[in-house]
Amino acid sequence: MRMYYIMIFYIGLFLSGCTLEDKPTGWDGEGVLEVYLVWESFTPEGESEILPVIDADVRASSEYGTFHSTTNEFGMSEFKNLPTSSYIVSARSFHPLDSLIVLVGSLENMSVVSGMQTSDTLTVLPMPQSGIVINELYTSGPVNDMFYFFDQFVELYNTSTETKYLDGIWLMRVSGTGDGAYYPGEDKYGDGQMQGVVYAYAFPGRPGDQNYPIEPGQFVVVASSAFDHSSIVSGAVDLSNADWETYNQYSAVDIDNPNVPNLTNMIPERTARFLINLVSDRIVIATGEDTVWTDGIRIDTILDGVEYQSNPPPTSRKTLDPRIDRGYVLSPPRYSGMSMQRRLPGFDTNDSRVDFEVIPKATPGYHK
Repeated sequence: MRMYYIMIFYIGLFLSGCTLEDKPTGWDGEGVLEVYLVWESFTPEGESEILPVIDADVRASSEYGTFHSTTNEFGMSEFKNLPTSSYIVSARSFHPLDSLIVLVGSLENMSVVSGMQTSDTLTVLPMPQSGIVINELYTSGPVNDMFYFFDQFVELYNTSTETKYLDGIWLMRVSGTGDGAYYPGEDKYGDGQMQGVVYAYAFPGRPGDQNYPIEPGQFVVVASSAFDHSSIVSGAVDLSNADWETYNQYSAVDIDNPNVPNLTNMIPERTARFLINLVSDRIVIATGEDTVWTDGIRIDTILDGVEYQSNPPPTSRKTLDPRIDRGYVLSPPRYSGMSMQRRLPGFDTNDSRVDFEVIPKATPGYHK
């Protein structure tokens, strides 16, 4: 009996000691971030005035996810209950005077500490809506140990307020020849042409034709192979209902889904299917006006381009011409099922480092 009371005593002492430990002074997740959006307007007399941006879509992103807010009548967006972290804030709004222009901007390395408030001002800049852009790149493949990555796709998006057309547009992989003659995607000769095209697939028709519309705000999924890949690997993407697929008519083994229209291979000597490097590559779309790819693709015909690399600088070298993309996305790991998507649909500052984020899973045809 004496031993019993001794044990009870020590258990009580242990529990008492646990409850007397220093307690946290607050819960993580109580940070507040305020961002004021402004833009510079000019009066007819040429005088500048700073005005608030109302009803803008603002997002704050960190390793804990993406948080959404909308600016009020004072141009202020507020994020509450944020965990301690460093955030990237991105904002997008239509120009109040011209719907063909968007106001975009971003702030990097916004430090938020739980229990404290952080405030800053973001001046957004007008950018003409380029029309068709690359909105999502899924290259990593699903979680598997079979080295399966054939469920890759490229998602396009119409950022403008008017109907655009896909007729004749080229989708290209720009990886270079591997002989060290130039860096993939650079303008080696200074003649305004991008070098390094290794795969080029074209939508049907000719540039300027209007047979294949993409409406404002519409997503278009281009599958490497329009197939239900989840029937092979659980967790792979079902692309049987993709909008388009890259069918190689010069391949003896590529399978054509008759229910999905094709992009066709424009480089006959490339007999393999259109596949993208899992963690490092450059994907570019162009109008299709320049079809002589051997001497480079004219940069003034390029609609959009995205570079992604597996390592931050200086380990990885940025090679795509800055007129096409000024930065690069840090890609997700191989066979992770993760994807690269713009922070906002069509959000484009011409810097993929800011414009894109890695998301947990692919979202073909919609935005998370």
